[in-house]
This record gives sequence, C-alpha cells and structure tokens, in this order.
Amino acid sequence: MRTKPVLPVVVLLVILIAAIGATALVIMKNPTKGKEKTGSVIRLSVIYVLIFLIGLRPMRAGSEQEFSASNLDVIFVVDTTISMWAEDVGNKTLRVQQAVKDAEYIIDELTGANYALITFDNKSRVVSPFTQEFQYVRDSIKTLAAPELSGADGSSMSLPRENLASLIKSASKKENRKTIVFFMSDGENTDGKDTESYADLAKDISGGAVIGYGSSTGGRMRNKNGGYIYDTQTNSYALSMMDEDNLKKIASDLGVNYVKGGGSKEGLIGVITTIKENAKTITDTRKGMTSYHDIYYYIAIILAVMILYEIIHFLRKGRI
Repeated sequence: MRTKPVLPVVVLLVILIAAIGATALVIMKNPTKGKEKTGSVIRLSVIYVLIFLIGLRPMRAGSEQEFSASNLDVIFVVDTTISMWAEDVGNKTLRVQQAVKDAEYIIDELTGANYALITFDNKSRVVSPFTQEFQYVRDSIKTLAAPELSGADGSSMSLPRENLASLIKSASKKENRKTIVFFMSDGENTDGKDTESYADLAKDISGGAVIGYGSSTGGRMRNKNGGYIYDTQTNSYALSMMDEDNLKKIASDLGVNYVKGGGSKEGLIGVITTIKENAKTITDTRKGMTSYHDIYYYIAIILAVMILYEIIHFLRKGRI
C-alpha cells in the first residue's frame, strides 16, 4: 500500500481541519436540537475525511502490470560526425541539436514502440539494441557528444550499414512486427568514397525516413570548447556542406521518404501519420513486476452513499 497525494499532505490536512472547524461553527449557531447538531457535524466530518482520503490517492501493490505497446521496432541511425556540429548560415542551432529535437518528437509520437540507436562518426556503434526503455534511448540521443578532432579522419555514410543490417535482420525474425528506420544526417562524405548501396535492406523495412540537416551553402563547425574549427591549410574557418543528393539516394535505397529536418515538421508529421495508421496496438500483461493500482474508487463509493444519505436527510427535514 502506498499513497500519491494530489496535494502535499500538510495542505490536505489544513483543508480538512478548516472545513470541519468552519462546518461545526456554522451548525452550532443554528437553532436546532443539540443531538441533531452533533449528528450533522459528525456526518459532514466523515464526508470531509473521505474526501481527504481520496486526496491521498491510496494505491495497492500488485505483481502484474498491464501495458500497451505497438508492433513497431524503430531504429535511429544518427550521424555524430563533426559536421553535425555545424551552424548553417542563418541558423544558430547546431545540426545535431535539430536532430535531437526531431528524435524526441518521433519517440513521443510512437509511444509503445521498441527502440534501437546506432551512432556513427569515424566508426559505427550500436548504442542501444531494441528496448522499450524509451527514456534510455531518448537520454542517449540528448547527450550525443562531438568526436575528437584527432580521430575525425573522414566521414562516410556507409559506416552504419553493417550495424543497421544486423538490427534489421534481428527485427525481421519477429512475427507481426514492423521495422521502421530513421536515418538522420547531413549526408556529407569526406573520405572521398561513394556511399555503399542500402538497397538490399529495403525488403525488411516497413517505413521511416531519411532526415537531412544543413544547407548547401554550408556552415562553420563548433569544437568542444564552443569555438569554431579553423582550417590552417586554407587559413579560414572550416565549412561543412550538406549533401542532399546523397541523402536522397540513401532514402531511395531504403524505400523510405526523404524529409528536411530541423525546421517545419510537416514532412515528418506525414511520415509519422502513415506509420501510426499501419501500426497495431498490442495489450499484454507482464508478471513479476511491482506495479501500483488506484483504490480510491472504493472510498468514492462510500462517499457517494454518505452524500446521498445527507441529501435525503435534508429533504426529509424540509430544508431544501
């Protein structure tokens, strides 16, 4: 048994005592018999106590928890190369910050899904395999850190391909599940190589989007100290240019839409709406987990009976 008060307990007690005191004061001034006055005070005090107990919101512990989930396995592939820390012309928000906001929006909208997270800079990492602990995935995305400049030896959109293929293969083995992929990047390859094809993965993907960040005019990149990265070879600040064509090619390979991220979510909203329309909700019971269930409605039944009795009592006395 536990409580989860709707207001601090001290506040509830003050309200209870004030209500009983004020009621007793008013009733005792009425020109009625002493016994009737006492009965009225007691009945109304009981009603106030019941309301106080409901305000405490008592809860009962149980070993089974019913939960609702969707049949979606959502994979985030997030570019964490140094170019994602660029500020594009006319936009002081870092590309990675825009990606974080879009990822949070997706997580909020696709409640109950399983989530997995891949990040890539000079190498690809599975930060989280599939899990329903969405807050862990959310926190992992929110705390993305820029790579060390010493290790930034060229970015490639091909890097996460192997990890993505592995997660998609794992998801495809589950019955009645849909695999959703969100590939979030500026699309910039700086290793001098073309992006490997993702086309063979499309058959096991049910939806998602490639979300692009940045601009063709480019932007200066922030370093870990908050300043801008300086290119000593050109004697100017290093610029990162978005490669939208590269991102559109990845989207075409994966069989998903390409949408521009960071600004209006119109394109992303359309993608999410389609995913929701095609998803199913699964209700299940999970055993062995302590959960708490409200039991205030038992008290509410007693309260309703007391209020009904009080109404009948006043009607019979001809007072209302």
